[in-house]
Amino acid sequence: MKDLIAAGLVRTEPHPGDGRRLLVRITGPGRTRLRHERERRTRALDAAVRDTFSAEERERLRECAGLLSCPTARLARQPPGGRYSASPHTR
Repeated sequence: MKDLIAAGLVRTEPHPGDGRRLLVRITGPGRTRLRHERERRTRALDAAVRDTFSAEERERLRECAGLLSCPTARLARQPPGGRYSASPHTR
């Protein structure tokens, strides 16, 4: 965390309700760095997939990626700190 603060990528501020805690906020330069890093990783993964799989296998991967959006969306709807609970398959 100290390195991120020193690099100006995040900043801290006191927690409004608990003086013992700090809130960590991403800065503008931090957002830019995060965006660039995500873009770099996306390009690297795209190249690896392209170089590793056939066209048919890449199509199968695209289909599976669509399926993974269902549990991802479900997890995103959970309250912070919530735990995933098993339930019947629903979309």
